[in-house]
Amino acid sequence: MQPKQSGLPTLPSGAVHALVLACAGAAAAGGYALVERPLASWRADLTRRSELIRMKLDEAPELRLQHDAMRRELSDLRGRVEAVSRRVPDSPREGEFLSDLSRIGASHGVSIDDFRRGGATDTPTHSVVTVAATARGTYAGLCSLVEEVAGLPRLTEVVSLKATPGRARDDHRFRLTYALYYALDAPAPPDSELP
Repeated sequence: MQPKQSGLPTLPSGAVHALVLACAGAAAAGGYALVERPLASWRADLTRRSELIRMKLDEAPELRLQHDAMRRELSDLRGRVEAVSRRVPDSPREGEFLSDLSRIGASHGVSIDDFRRGGATDTPTHSVVTVAATARGTYAGLCSLVEEVAGLPRLTEVVSLKATPGRARDDHRFRLTYALYYALDAPAPPDSELP
């Protein structure tokens, strides 16, 4: 080896240029793999999300109509619950009911012969007591009695009704059983109102 000669062989300048171009190409391919693929995935995700948002916006008028209908229905239900709550006393008050039943029956030609208290039932939301009454009169009078009792301010329900024809046209026997609701314990409405 000669004293000024380097230990490495020198490459021709074309090979050096080719090697530099190959390194630059490898760097560009690596950059593409590291940057472009995640960007493409991110763009695809954004496109999917924007399509989903566009679909939801297209459904918005229908959803608003449904929301308004549900809001009206909720308001109606709350009003009905409030109306029922006003019709339910804190105690059974069977005496009041018997008085009303006798008064209404007399006005329609139906006489109340007997009145008996049945069992009381307690549930998580209310209590109910059954009362049975035997009466005598016409079918038309009984129908008027049942209809007018249903219109009383007190919430009642006919549980059973049995009619036995009498010998005379206006002398039929009836056995009525009513459920009298009391001590309503409705669940508290939520603190937040719907918009």
